[in-house]
Order: sequence, then C-alpha cells, then structure tokens
Amino acid sequence: MNPLEFFLGATFPGVVVHELGHILFCKLTRTKIKKFSLFQPFMPLGYVVHEKPSTLFREMLIVLGPFILNSFLAIFMIQLLALFSLPIFFKFIVIWLIFSFGFHAFPSQADAKSFYLSVKNEIKNKKLLALLYLPIALFFNIMSSSRVLTRLIYPLILLGINSKLLADIID
Repeated sequence: MNPLEFFLGATFPGVVVHELGHILFCKLTRTKIKKFSLFQPFMPLGYVVHEKPSTLFREMLIVLGPFILNSFLAIFMIQLLALFSLPIFFKFIVIWLIFSFGFHAFPSQADAKSFYLSVKNEIKNKKLLALLYLPIALFFNIMSSSRVLTRLIYPLILLGINSKLLADIID
C-alpha cells in the first residue's frame, strides 16, 4: 500500500459519508441504486452504482451530494465543538473527522467528468438550459482533476473559516 492509499484509508469516515451523500441524493431524486460499498480497504475505497438520472439537475444533485453532505457535517461538527467542552483527545478525534469529511467532499474524477460530459452532450443537442450547469460542471471537473491538492486544501479552508473558533476549541 502506498502512502496516499494509507492516508485515504485513514480518512475512511469521509469516504463513508461521501458514499452516503450519493445514496441520499439518489433516494431524493428517485434514482435506482444498483449496488454500493460504503468502504473497502482497496481502491476504489467506496462506490455507488446507480441508473442514469432522468434529468441533468438530478444528475448534478447526485454528483454533488457528497460535497453537500460532507461539507455540512464538517461545518456542523465545528459548531458542535464550540458548544461542548471536551478533553483534548476527543477534540483531536473530532478535528480528524472534520478533516476527513472535508478531504472526501469533492466528487471523484469519474463523477465530475461524467457530469461534465452530460452537460456538454445536452448543449450539443441544443438544450440551452444546460448552459446553466456548465460553470458548475467545469468547476468540479477542474477541482476533481487535481485530487490531492483539492482534497488537502478544502478541509483546511473549512477549518480556516472557523479558525478563531478552532483556536478557542484547542485552547
């Protein structure tokens, strides 16, 4: 196992929540799930195989489900830390969970690329409403292509947004 795979495995709670994000938004969009794995100790660390969503909007929700759920949980946990006085050991566990959720928030390269190609195909078929999705598809396609950098920066941004709160928590 290489160091990246070890690190990805060590952040497994983020993987589980990432896959739950796909599942949640498949359920919300009534998109049938064919099979899934919330976590496994080899690549891919998790997956959700589902039918093709009936609309581009539903596809976007499923692709961005992990970003929405992981980000929400990370921010929620930061806020919870401010409310409770925990021993330092537990604070570091919660910070590890926050980092893990942020680290796995972005769509996978395959998901981002698939959504981007769906948007391009809709535009090619003269469905101009798809132009509204293009900036989102481009952004997540670019961010997902720089996986390690994005994965490292985003949780730090989440923690940094709340840096004063985080400093108070650690003290």
